[in-house]
Amino acid sequence: GGLTLWGSGAMSWVSAQNNLAMCLIGRGKLDEAEGILREVVHDLQPGQEYFYQFDVDGVRSPAGQTKTLPVGHVDRLVLAVATCTNYSFGCFNLYEVIADDPTIDFVVHLGDYIYEHGPDGYGGETGRRIGRDHEPPHETLTLADYRQRHAQYKMDSSSKAMHARHPLIVIWDDQETANNPWMGGAAVRANRRWRIIGNQSVMARRIAPNLSDPFFATLRNDLDDDATNLLDRLTKLGNLDLPLDLDSWNGYPAARESFYRISRDAGARDLLVLAGDSHSHWQNALYDAAGESMGVELGAAGITSPRSLLDLGQDALRRFDELNAANNTEVAWTDGRYRGFIRLEIDHDRAHADFVTVTNIESRNYTTQIVHSVNIESRGGTLRYV
Repeated sequence: GGLTLWGSGAMSWVSAQNNLAMCLIGRGKLDEAEGILREVVHDLQPGQEYFYQFDVDGVRSPAGQTKTLPVGHVDRLVLAVATCTNYSFGCFNLYEVIADDPTIDFVVHLGDYIYEHGPDGYGGETGRRIGRDHEPPHETLTLADYRQRHAQYKMDSSSKAMHARHPLIVIWDDQETANNPWMGGAAVRANRRWRIIGNQSVMARRIAPNLSDPFFATLRNDLDDDATNLLDRLTKLGNLDLPLDLDSWNGYPAARESFYRISRDAGARDLLVLAGDSHSHWQNALYDAAGESMGVELGAAGITSPRSLLDLGQDALRRFDELNAANNTEVAWTDGRYRGFIRLEIDHDRAHADFVTVTNIESRNYTTQIVHSVNIESRGGTLRYV
């Protein structure tokens, strides 16, 4: 087994299997690679917890904790599924909740781990109001910009707590780089140093609901121009039975069917898809074009990034999500009013998911809530909700 340690500056590391005794089992000198230092630690035991520290000129960091993947039989696996973490939109309180849960085995981060915007971009107004402006104070463009932005996110106290307590499995989306980016250049180089490597957007079919509901006719009188334009766009989509968005698998139906075909050919109709990117919670059932069940999908809301439809107000978004679920066979439940993550517990027979949120992200004062829970079991060669 092995693990990868990351840092910056001139430092050495030590690792141990006991945080109290810190019995040394390894030491290494990290070599500089374009300003970012990394070390792959080999010959570790599978399925074991390890502690590690960094040393800079005799000053040691607090101990971090991680674990190696097991080999053979595993009774239970607990994942925290997170996505969409914009520093300017609020405190990473949900990272602290994850850090404080000792039962979590791994954190799966589904992308948008950082955001590239400057102070006049997405989240900038909120950042100025609550004192969480992005650094550097402009859109990230150069390799140095991205390194500074990554460092800012890593220095948040809740982010440090989560990284120190749990190992991360990470994939990337576009905000780590730029919207619809060229896949070379500074941002990708910076991310490869920090291991941000992919994203999974919502897979379920979603056609916009019809908004002839009297609620929205009344709401229109209270909206500003931007929110009115948003409601007009949603209304037109619903009237034409068009997809809600094309920036997910909705925009690539042939690719989705190809994926389902490959899965069926491999004997896998029991998919458990974890989705991010949408800034909304989802409980979805997946079907191919012939109506055959392909499994289920759980989607996580953003850690701090809000659903754009919140511009219509909390009540409007709640009603829209109710109509959205009623209009789409594959959507069992959705709610975009919250920031949150999914705590997913899996054993050999079933899975249980809690959709976790906090009451506040604009300060460190908050309480934790579970807004929805669901059980999943394998039945008839596929996965179903129970």
